[in-house]
Amino acid sequence: RQKSQYIHEQFEIARISKALSCPARVAILDVLIKRGPSCCTDLVEILPIAQATVSQHIKELAKANVVVRSAPHSNLWAINKQAFIYYQNMLLKLVAKNEMQRTEMIPVFQNSNGQFLSAS
Repeated sequence: RQKSQYIHEQFEIARISKALSCPARVAILDVLIKRGPSCCTDLVEILPIAQATVSQHIKELAKANVVVRSAPHSNLWAINKQAFIYYQNMLLKLVAKNEMQRTEMIPVFQNSNGQFLSAS
C-alpha cells in the first residue's frame, strides 16, 4: 500500500507507538513520571542503561514528542502530558469507530502475568 492511503491518525498512532515499543524507553518514562524532570545522568544512575543508550532513547522519545525539555536550553527532560492525552484520544477514537462497525464484541481478559487473552 502507498503511504497516502493511510489517514493522519494512523500515522500518529504508529509514530508514538514505535517510540513506546522499547521496554527501556518505557522504563525511562516511568522514572520521569515518578521523579519529575530529570537529566540523562540521573536516569543512568537509576536505570541499568549506559549513558549513550539513555541519550539515544531520550532522542527517540523526544522525536515522538512524548518527552520535552523542562525549559528552553535545559538538560532536564519531562513527560509531555499533552502528547499522552493526544495518543490516548486517538486510540479511543480508533476503538470507538471500529466498535460501531462491529455487531459482536469479543471479550478480552488480562491474566495474572499481564497478558491479554481473548475469550474466543
